[in-house]
Amino acid sequence: MNKRIFEIGVLILLCGVFTSLITTYANQNINHPSSSHVYASPSPIYKNNDTAKPETFASDEGCVNKIAKTETSIIKSKEIKTYGQYIIDEKVDAQNYIIESKRMVRVIKVEYPDGLETKAGFYKKAKLTTVWDAETGDYIESCTSGERVTTYSPWAGKD
Repeated sequence: MNKRIFEIGVLILLCGVFTSLITTYANQNINHPSSSHVYASPSPIYKNNDTAKPETFASDEGCVNKIAKTETSIIKSKEIKTYGQYIIDEKVDAQNYIIESKRMVRVIKVEYPDGLETKAGFYKKAKLTTVWDAETGDYIESCTSGERVTTYSPWAGKD
């Protein structure tokens, strides 16, 4: 009988030690936002290239051909500048972290006097600013401004 009680006691003790070890190990591998672990931001895809030669960049025609055009759309400007300068010039609120600030971009501005239909709705007298990676010609981001109309009618505002 005493031997049986001793065996049960040892078994309970081993279970307690084993549970304690598992709990300690599991707690070391938890990454919780309130823990002291530092989260690394993702590495940008488009690295700085402000010293690259413009001859190595993609043509602006390739980017312009990808922009929506209408019968009345007008290209107002095409510029090459760093992404950081674009952020400053356009007073952009949120920086895109896939691209470093000294990466060269192509900024193309187009006006749509008759408006532009977007996924967000119809914009009267729209202005579209698109940003392209100057080296690869990849689309980075865009911004549409103008008077947003919730329901589109081709006769709205035409007197």
